[in-house]
Parts: sequence; structure tokens; C-alpha cells
Amino acid sequence: MHAALRQAAEGVVIGEMTLSISETHCQTYERRHDRVAEVTVVGTSIVSFGRPPDPADRPPLTIMRLNPAAEIAGQGSLVRP
Repeated sequence: MHAALRQAAEGVVIGEMTLSISETHCQTYERRHDRVAEVTVVGTSIVSFGRPPDPADRPPLTIMRLNPAAEIAGQGSLVRP
């Protein structure tokens, strides 16, 4: 998971996960045991590329008139022969 977070992942797909639990003799205290748990997770991170922004965040589209002089003359944007 830390590797996915470092890559700015938005999610992960886990392919395999294993858990290993073991017990060893404690080196510091007599008649004591240490318990060890090891987890291995194998998978891939999911990141979106080129995701379009939210429509509310986009500026409105610019309209370019093909014949601005005709619109000024009151003919609208229609092209007449």
C-alpha cells in the first residue's frame, strides 16, 4: 500500500495476499517467546491518466462566428446564397 500511495494511486487491485505467523524464542528474556506476523501483498496500483476535469470546473466553450459582419448587419449566423 505504501508503494501505491507513493505513486499517487487512486486504488489497488490485489492479486495475491499471504499471511505468515511464527513464534521464536526471545533473546532478551528466558522462557518468553516473540510472535512475528508477516504479510505479503502482490498487486497493481490504479491511476487515471488524462482524466477530464469536472464539467463544473471547465470554462464555457468559445463561439467563433464565421461571418461576424453578417451578424452585425442583422442577418444572424445563416449563410445565404
